[in-house]
Amino acid sequence: MPYGDRQLVSSDRAATLILKGAACVAAALVPILAGMLFLGAFLQPTDSPVFPTASAVTAARPAAHIPVSKHGLQFADEGTPQRLYIARHYHPYVKPSPKPPAPPAPVQAPAPVAAGAPQQYAMSLLGTYGWSSGEFGCLDSLWTRESGWNYRAENPYSGAFGIPQALPGSKMASAGGDWASNPYTQIRWGLGYIKAIYGTPCGAWNHELATGAY
Repeated sequence: MPYGDRQLVSSDRAATLILKGAACVAAALVPILAGMLFLGAFLQPTDSPVFPTASAVTAARPAAHIPVSKHGLQFADEGTPQRLYIARHYHPYVKPSPKPPAPPAPVQAPAPVAAGAPQQYAMSLLGTYGWSSGEFGCLDSLWTRESGWNYRAENPYSGAFGIPQALPGSKMASAGGDWASNPYTQIRWGLGYIKAIYGTPCGAWNHELATGAY
């Protein structure tokens, strides 16, 4: 066969092989394309799965009991499960209202005393020291606790003596030489001592309550 004829035969064969190959590829692609078209007909965008949001799930649930409180209702409206849990199980701290102050204790009037008694004498001297009669209640409590208004009272441990329990008792000699036997001398010295150190009988009584002595 001439060389030119052989070239034509080779070209025909190559074209035939190419056509056969293309036919095989097309035959293989047809089922694939058909399957894709079939699936596309059923899988539309509206058929894609939709996952409910937290608010939608909360709205679909039956209403649960939530404590009636300002914070609880606020959390429940927001609808998140975490805040709903907080609203159901936790309550905000509410600072208790302060208690009203106790009314002041009424000032007790001095107890009546017999005429000529040391208490009456002490009461008659309050004004000379610039004190009102209301101070006598503190003075009476003070000297009742210290000596019971006994001008001969003596502390066996410290040696304090007399109605005001002067220590030593001889200090009362500045008010009179009869300090050991005269309750009025002792009272004058005691009132002067209270005026100089505490200002008032109530000041001395408050110190007595705080420390046990004056």
